[in-house]
Amino acid sequence: MALINCPECGKEISDTAKVCINCGYKLQRKKSNIIFPKRKIIAVSCIVLSILICICFGIFYGNYHMISVVGKSIDEAINLLDRRNVSYSVEYDYSFEYEKDTVYEQSVAPYSINLGREVILHVSLGKQYIIPEIIGKNIKELELALPHEIVYEYTDDIEKDIVISMSGNAGEIITSEEELLITVSEGIYKMVPDVKGMTREDAINVFEENNINYNILEMFNSEEAGIVYKYAPKKYGENDVVTLYVSSGEGIKLPDYNGSFVDTTEDTIRKKFEEMGINISISYDYGDVDECRLNGETKFLQTTQNVTGIFKSVEEVGDIEVVISKASISLLRTNTDINFVGGVDTAISFKNISDKQIAYVTFQMKYYDRMGNPAECSIRDTSIVNLEYTGPIDPGEVKNNILWEAVIYNSTTAAMKPISATVEFSDGSKQVITYDGTYYYWDGYYGGDLNN
Repeated sequence: MALINCPECGKEISDTAKVCINCGYKLQRKKSNIIFPKRKIIAVSCIVLSILICICFGIFYGNYHMISVVGKSIDEAINLLDRRNVSYSVEYDYSFEYEKDTVYEQSVAPYSINLGREVILHVSLGKQYIIPEIIGKNIKELELALPHEIVYEYTDDIEKDIVISMSGNAGEIITSEEELLITVSEGIYKMVPDVKGMTREDAINVFEENNINYNILEMFNSEEAGIVYKYAPKKYGENDVVTLYVSSGEGIKLPDYNGSFVDTTEDTIRKKFEEMGINISISYDYGDVDECRLNGETKFLQTTQNVTGIFKSVEEVGDIEVVISKASISLLRTNTDINFVGGVDTAISFKNISDKQIAYVTFQMKYYDRMGNPAECSIRDTSIVNLEYTGPIDPGEVKNNILWEAVIYNSTTAAMKPISATVEFSDGSKQVITYDGTYYYWDGYYGGDLNN
């Protein structure tokens, strides 16, 4: 408690007294001192509360209102949403306005409160365009925003630079990944003057007078040498080239021998060429052979150079190398015997008819019963057997009666068909010979065709 002076009599009194004890003056200052601080506190409290509300709302709104990411790249949009802990998914489609990988739409409107909702971002795969109607219009007067390629061609009746056709129809939509192919007239064709039957020099003069681009191809023909016997094309455009075919005379005409000597001997092949005065050399190709006869006869012929056409002379034809594709093994004969337990013994005699040494040969055989059906082995449940032989077998060498014992067990066996022979040469190369279906049979076979 403190002492104060009475404002009326000036004597000291307690600062808590309501009336001066000396003169009876009612003191008002005490009441004023109490009221004033309460108003001040209320006012300050309201201000502080308002500030706190604004801060909280700002924090809440800043964190939970949806921002706009339209027009931003998908990477930038994802970065902004991740910073605000907003969940999202992405859907892709083409857009008429936005470039590839740009957000063109979002499922939650910008500036709205977003509490726990997933935002769907629609992202552009690229622009899409509506094809305009341009057929019949001048290409130089068009402004085309869509991706396109222009090709030019001459026509019979459409003026230069007019659009003839396009790969899509007007009103259809194409994307930035596609391209509209537009065909535009290069101008109207002109007819080529008829120069057939003219001399080379006269035809050239006609073409040069008409500013026609040309080239000359000399070929053998029944026409007299130096005469134009053909020209092409029959009509031309400004940049087109017309070919004049000029005769070089008749020459020597040779047929196409490539592949024509099937099943003929080497002597016959050589004689056919020698009759024309053409020298040949013969070599062999031991690649795989199909539909081969068992004796390994020549099945195919190919030549190392083209001998088709017409030549001025035998000298121009030159020497020709003939490459014969043939089998390397010739099957000479087979013998079979069924032993007392039903095992089929097989002996084969064969010859190396190639000019290379053979290291290994494997014959694949199929066995049949008396009615021509596959004879299944009672032990291995198969009618097909591989018979292997290890060489070496020199060129021209014959192997007689090479025996394989009990290759299958089936006492009803009465026929055998070679399927193939796989030959491995000592130089590492390999040939597979597939046979033509010829088969061997022995006593007891019913005489009809094989089944399967």
